[in-house]
Amino acid sequence: MPSKKHKPDADDILRKYYEQYDDDTLESLKRYYNVADSDRDKFIKYVKNSRSPPVD
Repeated sequence: MPSKKHKPDADDILRKYYEQYDDDTLESLKRYYNVADSDRDKFIKYVKNSRSPPVD
């Protein structure tokens, strides 16, 4: 199997930003974007732009 760099999926992004969202918001976002590949980049961009990134 060719090794492919793991592309963050919606759940990875949600986990990173989890503390900034309540459960209802998380579920709404997942439903809205349907965690689909075609929406992944838009979803990630939305999540990143809608909240300040957590400080690592």
